[in-house]
Amino acid sequence: LKRHLKWKSVLREAIFELCIHISNNHLFIGVPLSRIPLSLRAYLQTNALRSTVCDAMLSLANIQEGMFVVDLTCGSSSILMQAAHDLPQKACFFRTDFLRFDAVDRIISDLPFGHRQTYCSKEESANILKRILDIFSRCSIGCEAVLLIAADHLPGVTSQLKGNSRLMAAYPLSLGTTQAALVWLANG
Repeated sequence: LKRHLKWKSVLREAIFELCIHISNNHLFIGVPLSRIPLSLRAYLQTNALRSTVCDAMLSLANIQEGMFVVDLTCGSSSILMQAAHDLPQKACFFRTDFLRFDAVDRIISDLPFGHRQTYCSKEESANILKRILDIFSRCSIGCEAVLLIAADHLPGVTSQLKGNSRLMAAYPLSLGTTQAALVWLANG
C-alpha cells in the first residue's frame, strides 16, 4: 500500500494509522479513533492486545445473538472487554462450566507466545496450545475457535487437532517485532 500510494511512513510521528488485515476471503480495516494508549482507556485497564486485533478476531468469530463465547486464556480480558464494548446488549457473566455441557459456541483466545512473558516459556506456551486444542475437540459440533498464536506454533496446529476439528484458515499477523497467526478452527 505504501509503495502503491507513494506514501512516506514516519512511524514515530504518524499523523494517521490504518491497520489492514487481508486474506483470500476477508478484508478487515481498522482505524484507531483515538491517540489514547490502550492502557489508558477506561474499559481496557491492563491491556496487552491491540483493539484492532481484538476486532479482527471478533469479526472472524462472527458472534451471533444467543451464542456463548469463552476466552480460555483470559489474562487481561482484552478480547472479552472488547466484545462487551462492541456488543453491550449481548454480554453477561455466567457462573457455570459450559464446556461440561458442550454449550460453547465460540472460543476466542490470545494464547501466550512464550517470548516476553516471565511466567511462560516457549515450551509451556506450546503445551497450552495443545491443551486448548484438546478442549476445543470436546466442544459441540458447530463450535468454532479463533486463536491468536505464535507464528512458530502454526505448523503444529493441524497435527494436534482431534476428531471432527479442522483448520478453516490461518492468517499471518505482525505484532511489532513478534510474528503471530490468527487461526480459525471449526468442529464438525
